Amino acid sequence: MNLFGKTDTQELSTRQYILANEHRYRGWLFLMILLMVLGASAYAGIQYFEAQLAPARRVSVLELENADLRKSLDDTQSNLEAAQIKFEMARATRAGLEKQVGELSQEVTRLKEELNFFRKTQKKP
Repeated sequence: MNLFGKTDTQELSTRQYILANEHRYRGWLFLMILLMVLGASAYAGIQYFEAQLAPARRVSVLELENADLRKSLDDTQSNLEAAQIKFEMARATRAGLEKQVGELSQEVTRLKEELNFFRKTQKKP
């Protein structure tokens, strides 16, 4: 019982209760779900396009690096060819000089023999 003399059952019977569906929250719920789906789709789309474009950017970077490396290789090959030519020239010059030294040594030996012969002939009167 209540303090004012009314019972709980009387209070329940005097108030009007209406049983009805509240549709106003359904609209917000639908809107929130729609926004979440759109956000997830946008995120997935961005990730997809980044995945498609990232390799293209990587390929362009690798192509630039490849061009730099090819230029460096060409420069190195040119330097190597120049060094090989110098080496072959030095080898040919050395071979020529060794042959010339051998010939001059033979001539020196021949001239020493002639000198010894002339000295021997001059000593005999």
